[in-house]
Amino acid sequence: MLSSHRSTCLVLCLFALAPRLAEGQQAPIDLARIDPQTFHAMAARLPKGQAPKIDGRLDDAVWEPAPVQGNFIQREPSPGAPISERTEFRVLYDDRKIYFALWAYDSDPRGIRASEWKRDSGLAKGDQMRIVIDTFHDRRNGFYFATNPLGALKDAQYTDNARVTNNDWNAVWECRTTIDDKGWYAEIAIPFSQLRFKTAIGETTWGLNVGRRIVRKNEESYWVSYPRAQGAFGFARLSNAGVLDGLRDLQSKRRFEVVPFLAPQVGYDNVADVSTNKLDRYGVDARIGLTDTLTADLTYKTDFAQVEADQEVVNVSRFSLFFPEKRQFFTETAGLFNYGKSGTENGDQGAGLLPLFYSRRIGLTGDGREVPLLAGERVTGRLGAYSVGLMNIETDQASVGSPNAPVLLPRANYSVVRLKRNVFGYSSMGAIFLNREGGTGAAFNRTAGVDLNLVLGKTTTLTALAAKTFTPGSKGNDYAAGFDFADQHDHYNYGVTYLDVGDNFNAEMGYIKRTDVRNPRVRGAWAWRRAATIRATRRRSAPG
Repeated sequence: MLSSHRSTCLVLCLFALAPRLAEGQQAPIDLARIDPQTFHAMAARLPKGQAPKIDGRLDDAVWEPAPVQGNFIQREPSPGAPISERTEFRVLYDDRKIYFALWAYDSDPRGIRASEWKRDSGLAKGDQMRIVIDTFHDRRNGFYFATNPLGALKDAQYTDNARVTNNDWNAVWECRTTIDDKGWYAEIAIPFSQLRFKTAIGETTWGLNVGRRIVRKNEESYWVSYPRAQGAFGFARLSNAGVLDGLRDLQSKRRFEVVPFLAPQVGYDNVADVSTNKLDRYGVDARIGLTDTLTADLTYKTDFAQVEADQEVVNVSRFSLFFPEKRQFFTETAGLFNYGKSGTENGDQGAGLLPLFYSRRIGLTGDGREVPLLAGERVTGRLGAYSVGLMNIETDQASVGSPNAPVLLPRANYSVVRLKRNVFGYSSMGAIFLNREGGTGAAFNRTAGVDLNLVLGKTTTLTALAAKTFTPGSKGNDYAAGFDFADQHDHYNYGVTYLDVGDNFNAEMGYIKRTDVRNPRVRGAWAWRRAATIRATRRRSAPG
């Protein structure tokens, strides 16, 4: 009887608590309805002479005044549910740097995974924390920083709301991590000199988003989450970023960097009976901040001896292969000069629809041999609503081929002018002009093109391109045009692409596989997903 009485009381208590338990549970949030601009984080200014010690321990007293930010939302595997492990971050800044503290608590610290430590590794094999900063708060362009429990460094530059990701962009920043029985922690310091932003008197706002990946749970969560339909590049969309407030009286640091080099070479080839003595191998690279938003890069007798080698590929086709650019002079702000190409600058998604500018045409022969760069200059940045890129490079004459049958390549000059303007919400329109004078072939070769990149809602994009070339002795059919329409959803996506290239279209500074082609293509895909059961027992407070 006593046992039965206790069971009855337990049932009655559960019925009494049921409304409260239901009230404590949270229905999943519809990620498509999230307004990123309602998520606000607050940065705290450090007193003069105080700064956190970047050791990953997060025990400095200077972090205490910074407001705690959290309430992460899952994107995978249960979209809209709260993150399964407590995650927080804080932001500090002073006159020189901006600091981030990341708390990645874990109920099972033995389950923390990390195996990559190489700079710019993918970090996809383990846990990670990532940050994206939109310094102009234009919701289009930004900087990406990521780390894992080992303290690996990964950074990138996002352009045109994730249309182009430049993974070869490298900044100078600090990051340290630690692990204990409660989780792992990261402490990050990013100098303002590595970022571009406007000097502001009074308060200014930046865009910000923070994400966490827990690999053993296949879980991705973000401070401002986004729909599954946007895929892996959704985090790169600055339109998904929240707002970072509290920044006051920021002064953009004018960069001035000079990197000289000296690399004399002495050698002798016994087989060919040829000596190689190059004692004049010297040069210098420089970066100068012209204004808050314009930067000039200068190079003289550039040396690319430290450039990463290309991955060997067996070419069984009759077309030349597309290799990504690795030379630092060209990888900096490469996204601005992008035309007709989307995805990543490392070539993971190919050359693109109509790439008129392929920087590897400069300073390299068709078979990959180096042509010395005599001098070059580049100016990139923003002028109001416009993004501007100017580049001029002079290559020296060179002798290529075998010593017994050398081929002399005359000096050549390459120029690129790129202009883009933001239109509507997240769209842009632009123009590009390229010119080659001297070198082999005709006396000159010029290309002019216009492009329109439309973002229609959160799932639809449209890119339209048109270009014309100018080559002595060539008239008519020297045009090219194309468009790409894509609509991407969680369970399905489809798109239409069309490219028309005239038989006399001759873009020598681009990567055009074939001419005299009309190439329509229709694509579509559907993915089945099993409905996820979402159990959320933690109430989520208001965004921020």
